[in-house]
Amino acid sequence: SQLYRVEFMTWTQSIAQFADFHSAFPKTRLFINSIPSIPMLDDLTQSLEQQYKEHLPLLVIEMIETDEIEQHYLETKQQFAKRWDAHIAIDDFGSGYSNDSTLLNVAANYIKIDMMFVRDIHKDENRQRLVENMITFAHRQHIRVIAEGVETKEIADFLRQEGCDEIQGFLYYRPMCHGDFEKLMGCRA
Repeated sequence: SQLYRVEFMTWTQSIAQFADFHSAFPKTRLFINSIPSIPMLDDLTQSLEQQYKEHLPLLVIEMIETDEIEQHYLETKQQFAKRWDAHIAIDDFGSGYSNDSTLLNVAANYIKIDMMFVRDIHKDENRQRLVENMITFAHRQHIRVIAEGVETKEIADFLRQEGCDEIQGFLYYRPMCHGDFEKLMGCRA
């Protein structure tokens, strides 16, 4: 019964921290995990539009895979993305509720391929074919592809060779809190 509060805090805290360091990294986007079954209520959208209007076009609303997408709420989030000139991503594509039917129903700008498909891809022909097909289909639809869970150079090299647009994972960095990010980048908000 507290999911809306979690969603509200995720949005407001993430954008506040993003606004703090964005001037040092003006080409960055903020990906926010959003629960597809939770609506964007007026108090949240009004707060965001009043306080962070200039940052809203830099948002990517990630639909997480753990919840079935409620069509009405999805449409509402897509309307906000359009109004804000923000983007939509399908998180953990290929697992949970993030599958081919989701891709057909969501006007996504990004898909994030689940790490289950990426793990040891350089050694597994079945994974290779699946990911190649995902990338080909996404690119035909003008959707950018991000591979999650990249932990080795061999995996990253394979994904780059196949045309994966972006890569995230422990090969580059582990998740970190805001203060650690500031230390790493040598900036202070």
